[in-house]
Amino acid sequence: MATSTEAKEVKETDVAQVQENDEGVPSQVNDYKVGALLGEGAYSKVYLCQKTVDMLALKILNKSFLKRKREIKMVNGRPVHSNAFNKVVKEIAIMKKLRHPNLTKLHEVIDDAEHDKMYLVLELVTGGQVMDWDQDSMLYNYLGTTDPAPEAIVQNCMVDIASALEYLHANQICHRDIKPENVLMTNDKSHYKLSDFGVAYMFSDDDGPPEKQQLKNTEGTYHYLAPECTTGQPYDPFKVDVWALGVTAFAMLFRRLPFAHTADVMGGGALAIMQSIREDALEFPTPNVDDDVLDVLSRLLDKNPETRMTLAELKDHPWLAQARQDLPDEALRLSVVSINDTDINLAFTPVNNLLLMVKIKMKFGSKLRGIRNAIHARNNEASNSPPASPVRDQPPSPVSQLPMADLSLDETAAAAPIDTGLSAVDEHAESHVQRQSLPGVPPSPPKRLRSLSDKFFQRQSSKTVDGKKQKDCQIM
Repeated sequence: MATSTEAKEVKETDVAQVQENDEGVPSQVNDYKVGALLGEGAYSKVYLCQKTVDMLALKILNKSFLKRKREIKMVNGRPVHSNAFNKVVKEIAIMKKLRHPNLTKLHEVIDDAEHDKMYLVLELVTGGQVMDWDQDSMLYNYLGTTDPAPEAIVQNCMVDIASALEYLHANQICHRDIKPENVLMTNDKSHYKLSDFGVAYMFSDDDGPPEKQQLKNTEGTYHYLAPECTTGQPYDPFKVDVWALGVTAFAMLFRRLPFAHTADVMGGGALAIMQSIREDALEFPTPNVDDDVLDVLSRLLDKNPETRMTLAELKDHPWLAQARQDLPDEALRLSVVSINDTDINLAFTPVNNLLLMVKIKMKFGSKLRGIRNAIHARNNEASNSPPASPVRDQPPSPVSQLPMADLSLDETAAAAPIDTGLSAVDEHAESHVQRQSLPGVPPSPPKRLRSLSDKFFQRQSSKTVDGKKQKDCQIM
């Protein structure tokens, strides 16, 4: 669904003027009139919103909750510490740079430092996901029916998503979670958009030329992993995206997964699924498969990544010759953006420096208090004898009397006085904390983080292939 803001750059705002109704629900955020609740996840809520004539989606994220969700991953054999907030910031940095008609769009980022919230204004894609997973039958359904998607629909979808992938790969971004649940339809069911950049990875120039760029850790949904992802060895993630596109096409045409599709294998867990992907032969559920379809799927699902079909070969294949011709021009499809550490750090206007400073002072507060107590005791001891030069006790700084319980940080810490030996910059930051106390530390969040692709308009009885609730309407 096109909007008048579609071609504009992502707007960044560091002030949030929020109006709430009697129930505490936002009714206005800056220029956006907030409407109905579309859905909610573990750390966010998504509302319909309107600015002039544009219908968009407003996602409200609790930054404190995200920071408290910590994880340790093995990346290239090394443990990497991170949290859900860092993951969202990186995703925002990527979304801010991307502009392609077959990728969902981010319009504005609003950082509300006062209430520790983040507001994302996003494209509203109301057509829903291209296929729905039925857990009971372990099959995909098209538009609420028990039918596969029509072949013409699959062809158009493949053209659109291949175009989106071509753009991502040209920008050294691998998606890593391509599946029907992350392919969204426009309201008129005429175009398709790739969503959910929660596990996407962007290489930098320091990683070497594209043909040498590899990953070792795996992300995404088990059933869509390529065979080379199951060995524990480094792999080319761009070729893995092509494999996952093949699994998606197979599922749309035949409703079932090409590998690990039986109850026994699914019930065997991740290892059984990976073994099936790695070792089982590709079999088609119907005997009379069109030669072009057979050729495309067999080459997309080639277990050898070196001989697997490329996006360029897919685009030129006869099976897609009759698909839509209204593709983006070559300049847009292959336009290159750059994202560096600065872009990630400036994904939104941060208050992290202030919080980091306060956290450091809390960490060393007890030691500093001990030093002050020792000095105070020495002064009292010296006062019993005539000092050569009297030492006068200094009155406590107002900052040192600040109630630490009012501070909201990544982790709970014992209350401790803050050292007053600050630079001019530190004094300004401390006075800011004093004027404006941050909210209290929230309770422990649920165990699982939902990425920017929260599930909207969910039907309680429907789940995705990995057991998650499906997306009937999504924004990212």
